[in-house]
Amino acid sequence: RPRVLLSVLREACFERFENEDLFTAFSVGFGRYENDRLLKPSGIELMNLPRTANIEISVFRRVPNSKPPERLLYHGLIALKDVFPQLAKGDASSNTDDDQSSRANSKSSSLGSKIPTAAAGGGVREPLVWEHWLGLFGSERQLRQDDPSRIFARCQEMGESE
Repeated sequence: RPRVLLSVLREACFERFENEDLFTAFSVGFGRYENDRLLKPSGIELMNLPRTANIEISVFRRVPNSKPPERLLYHGLIALKDVFPQLAKGDASSNTDDDQSSRANSKSSSLGSKIPTAAAGGGVREPLVWEHWLGLFGSERQLRQDDPSRIFARCQEMGESE
């Protein structure tokens, strides 16, 4: 099973939350990792994931003296079963243009996500890299009510829109 390094390298369209205490959380299966801030350039390593795993990326606002102590603002999904075929075909692309910091619409925010993956089995290989902007849905959208591939495709579309 592959190892996945998930990094949040840049963010866009969070200007209205400039003085807010925001953080990112990643959920896979029964595990959850909370980052202390919005960006996570060093990444988190997810190991022994099946190639069909779905990674939920969420942006929360800390709300002191509240229950729960955080409020979900945005969330999206990375469907690994849709990422791995892109890597296998060599279609992994790099969207790092500076003009992308303005991409998103009012219902989504963009995060740059980079998932280097190293294929298992015989020999050392360079990590494969998939790097894209992802738009995120507002908290009102229930991600579990739709097909993960469809949600992931929509997150990619929102991340590429202007």
